[in-house]
Amino acid sequence: MVASMARSFLPAAPNIRWRREALLATAAIALALGCPSPVLAGAPNMEGRWSDVSAWPRIPIHSALTPDGKVVTFGATPQNNQGGLDIDIWDPKLGLGDDAHVTLPNSINVDSFCTGQVIEAWSGELLMVGGSNNADDDNTYKTSSFSYKTRALTALQRVAYPRWYATTTTLPDGRIIVNGGVKPYSNSADASTTAELFTPGQGWRALTGTTQARQGADDHERRYWYPRVFPTANNKIFVLAGKIMYRIGYDGNGSFGDVQPFDGPNWGGTASTVLFAPNKILQFGGGITFNEDQSAPAGSRNASIIDFSTFPYKVSDTGQMAYGRHWVTGTVLPTGEVLATGGAEGNNTLQNVAYAAEIWNPQSGQWRTGASMKVPRLYHSTALLLPDGRVLVGGGGAPGPVTGNNVEVYSPPYLFGADGNLATRPVISSEPGTVRLGQTIQVSATGNRPIARFTMVKTGAVTHSFNTDQRFLEVPFTKSGDGYALTLTGNALEATPGYYMLFALDDQGVPSIGKMMRLPSPTADNGDTPPPAQNGETGGLGPVVADTGGNAGNAGGTNAGGAAIPADGNATPLIASHSNLCLSVQGGGDTEGAQVLQETCNGSAIQKWTWKQANGGYTLVNSQTNKCLDVYNFKTDDGAALVQWGCWGGDNQIWKPTQTAQGLTLMSKQTGKCVDVAGVSMQSGAQVFQWTCNGQANQAWTTGTAGNGNTANGNTGGGATSGDVTANAPTQWTQIGTQGAKIASAADGTTLTVNSGDGTVWRYQSDNNWVALNGQAMKEVAAGGANRIYGIGTDSAIYRWTGTAWTRVGGWGRTISAASDGTVVITNDKNEIWRKNADDFNDGWTRVNGTSAKVVAIAANRFWSMGADGKVYRYDGNGNWNQVGVTISDIAASADGSISVVNTTTREIWRKTTDDNNGNWTKAMGKGLQVAAPSARWLVVVGTDRNLYRFAPNG
Repeated sequence: MVASMARSFLPAAPNIRWRREALLATAAIALALGCPSPVLAGAPNMEGRWSDVSAWPRIPIHSALTPDGKVVTFGATPQNNQGGLDIDIWDPKLGLGDDAHVTLPNSINVDSFCTGQVIEAWSGELLMVGGSNNADDDNTYKTSSFSYKTRALTALQRVAYPRWYATTTTLPDGRIIVNGGVKPYSNSADASTTAELFTPGQGWRALTGTTQARQGADDHERRYWYPRVFPTANNKIFVLAGKIMYRIGYDGNGSFGDVQPFDGPNWGGTASTVLFAPNKILQFGGGITFNEDQSAPAGSRNASIIDFSTFPYKVSDTGQMAYGRHWVTGTVLPTGEVLATGGAEGNNTLQNVAYAAEIWNPQSGQWRTGASMKVPRLYHSTALLLPDGRVLVGGGGAPGPVTGNNVEVYSPPYLFGADGNLATRPVISSEPGTVRLGQTIQVSATGNRPIARFTMVKTGAVTHSFNTDQRFLEVPFTKSGDGYALTLTGNALEATPGYYMLFALDDQGVPSIGKMMRLPSPTADNGDTPPPAQNGETGGLGPVVADTGGNAGNAGGTNAGGAAIPADGNATPLIASHSNLCLSVQGGGDTEGAQVLQETCNGSAIQKWTWKQANGGYTLVNSQTNKCLDVYNFKTDDGAALVQWGCWGGDNQIWKPTQTAQGLTLMSKQTGKCVDVAGVSMQSGAQVFQWTCNGQANQAWTTGTAGNGNTANGNTGGGATSGDVTANAPTQWTQIGTQGAKIASAADGTTLTVNSGDGTVWRYQSDNNWVALNGQAMKEVAAGGANRIYGIGTDSAIYRWTGTAWTRVGGWGRTISAASDGTVVITNDKNEIWRKNADDFNDGWTRVNGTSAKVVAIAANRFWSMGADGKVYRYDGNGNWNQVGVTISDIAASADGSISVVNTTTREIWRKTTDDNNGNWTKAMGKGLQVAAPSARWLVVVGTDRNLYRFAPNG
């Protein structure tokens, strides 16, 4: 993985007005079509329901579901032209607004327009092969991978043949084969007729024995165009390409054979193909391949089932669709049915557009008509199954009569009850994690109605009417105690390696939210476990999970003097609340990449920043240099530099201000981290970087714009009567170390810190004498005892210290706490809470009800929380959280039941010695940034100067 994102290939400045223009384009379509009178919608439990049309940053020509439940889309420029440089990441749980998106530029100059794409089984990264938007470009030989963890692109070995419109497919051993493709903007005479095989760690190898004869330049069949490829027995793949079917072997130099014609009218690239059962595909719609082929007949209504388990292949007709469809997209659903969306009788025209969804039932072989979408979805449209059972449908255009930089979300009929309301879903409460072929796994699932089925659907990557790795499997099960024993297939042809969504369905066919599980790759697997509980309802379309503790009321005023958000276009200073120094640019010049820092305020233009509304926030433009405040090289780690850079509107230049009692916090849209003065320094010239948002004064900024001057009051607040915890603090505090970012301590006295410079974990031996736990940089650490040490790495994975090394024990985490009884509890980037009851090296995490910014453990089922709202909550052991305090920025728990917190506004440390719901807090002497508590009598803190201090009673 590349260490940084090079700046030399940044695209032209994007159009930040994309949302308004997308909606105007939709309105223009409606006017052009002279919208017919509305038709009364049918019952949603019969037809389903479509969301409103929502704008999208780019036309989603390519869409892929990543292992963390997010959706990656790309393929168009900000101006809605062809070009696959920008990558957009959408978080479904944040809804369909601007804030749910992060759009990243391409850092390696690989254009993935019309690329072949698939999720790598061994890593979960998105592999992209070929593609281009330039006929003279050699881009079609380039390959790259996109990491959902680091959001970075890596250039890989080039392929030997042009791969524009090629298909990439996961094999049973985890390797990837690419077949088809052509030189950009060419024809069958320039097609690639030799397959290539990718082995991680070794790269690409041409399978010269697979070479086929090319067709002529005037050929209409275009077999190279995203051939439909599926693994089959004996180390071969089955291919449906144009009007023929064949097999390719990938042993040795490969082989080609078993050719059979496909004679149906439902052929070609404008048709869709779905693997709905092992060795069986549904082929429907279509009738041509090229989107500009004027010889195309009307889009076909036909559908065929092809059984490719034996040769000759068995082709049989099934029910016809109600509408003819060129450029239809098929999506397999958790029920095993197949959804058809988009298309028209015309070949990428508005002739008889098919607005209605249709659903095919594999038992009856018949289609039923669903609700109608609002926007034509033609060439370059996509449809993708989401973990909550809904389907994201969007795109179309570039070229075409519709500019589809927008989406609609389809909620299938199974999500609704007979009364038209959303049905109550079953719930899978356990995390299947990494599983093995043939394994029997235990799953906890409950519902208002009996559980009738378990199914699994592989995560998809879709473009040009074909989802390359999509597949559906029924999972046999038996009732087992309080849960279910599921037996996975032992056949890698049925379940190729990679990531799957596991669904539980009740006896009415209502599915649970899918849980991500992973079948590891036999080749070069990296041992990852799916991020825990990353999947939820699409925001704004279904039930919303409440935050920990629910709505407990406000914590008082939220607007300090100078904390109002300036009007669009205003230029203001940014004054650090803790130091009263101004945000400035190092050197005072216009050097690209010059770092920002705090300096003595002097009223000059270099210390003023113009607020300009952008996509979901503001850009901050320096008044002297006309350059924007920028997260350098798109880095996501704490301590990443902030610089000035030429304004281009990327998410690393967009800042989301939040009013607090101390001033405005400025959170990066790209990283979710805040503008922070390093080390809470009071010195002019101190660096300003990004850091995890923590509510402290060195992350608050005033602008000179008057607020109402209110302050936040609450039962953890109080007047500031004691000094900060620094070297000049009262005598009860003793300095024991330096350069601390995080602190943890256990009842047996084990004390750990994360170094603020390089992330090394250090273990306390004696005052100012620490020993390093080397081998892995951490951003969080937890101590349950001398042999119970845990951390969260810079890769967000969860680790346990073996005594000599760090060993991974879980997926993604953001905060972590360990108790002396072996209980470990984390929160992740979605504020979800997960616990591990066994102090071992296994990955056995279960979900705790509610959400939280940070949870600490006294013991099993005895948890305290800093809620996402900054308030204090106590867990009752039965799934409920009770508010016990307000306005905190850190929290710690001791084995004796005492709780310690840091007040957000004053940084004072407050304590509670009883594990109950009473608000009996008392103020400790001193202030700090982070707190740990071995017991009710002892405290260890990271002071406001980032040094480490111990509090002991009576000195």
